[in-house]
Amino acid sequence: MDVADHLWQSLGVDFAAGSPCPCLVRSVTVGAISGVTGVIIDAKESLVRPDDPSSISFYVDMTVDGKDALYRIWGTALQDQMARNNISIGDMVTFVETGKEEVTRARRNTETDEMERVNVTRKAWDVKNIDRQVDRDLEVQERLRRERADRAKGDRGISR
Repeated sequence: MDVADHLWQSLGVDFAAGSPCPCLVRSVTVGAISGVTGVIIDAKESLVRPDDPSSISFYVDMTVDGKDALYRIWGTALQDQMARNNISIGDMVTFVETGKEEVTRARRNTETDEMERVNVTRKAWDVKNIDRQVDRDLEVQERLRRERADRAKGDRGISR
């Protein structure tokens, strides 16, 4: 392990297991206060441990200003936050780990091959400072402005 790896490890950052190129994607442990801010590059379900089919989780890859490597953060609650806040690939957000939460999920009992409900503890995430890609894209803004103007013109033509 070289000096850079020791530094990353002291900051709570490890190479992501099973990443396509471990030199480019690192997992990050996020401080509950500061969070991690960046542009979302990828977000999807994946196995945390490739050899364990029950280790399905969700991750978000982000580019962070001033950092060369992609940051990967894990947690099934990230998927909930993205859906709840209508967050998409390309949006810039701050994810903040707020602690742990108890949730109930379904899983298959390997002995009886039946579905069962179990209580599990997972990381709780919050999202702040949502800067949507659509808000930063000038072409999209111009198209939306034209559409609003066209709708406004159409409204004036209606008489009662």
